[in-house]
Amino acid sequence: MKRLLTISVLLILALGCFAQVTYINSPYEVTFSWNAVVCYEDSTPFDGGDVVTYELVYAEPATHDGIVSFGTTETASLFVTLPADGPWDIGVQTIVTTDGGQTVLYSGFTWLNEEGDPNPTLLHRATDRVPSRPTAFHIS
Repeated sequence: MKRLLTISVLLILALGCFAQVTYINSPYEVTFSWNAVVCYEDSTPFDGGDVVTYELVYAEPATHDGIVSFGTTETASLFVTLPADGPWDIGVQTIVTTDGGQTVLYSGFTWLNEEGDPNPTLLHRATDRVPSRPTAFHIS
């Protein structure tokens, strides 16, 4: 009886350790979403031929150094696998292509920190017109 109990305890501990390792090394897949942007910061609506895309990025917490892109999308959400070596702040920006592709305008980033709190830090690239940045940025 003692032998069976000892083997059972060792088996449970071994499986528990294996499960922990599997959990730690498994990728963290999430969907980020935000409100679609339809105008510039001055509330001027986009023209019918303008193409609106969004870029989702990750960077060092607080400083936002070392920005790396997850990619771009024309929808107001993106499914990604977060890198395992975080923590990271996640940011999204609006990109508007106007004049048949002649002009590309960028908003600042809206940042979401590791606690899931939005932080409207603006990192503008120099342009005369700035698209509105995404709002209601969240993880689901």
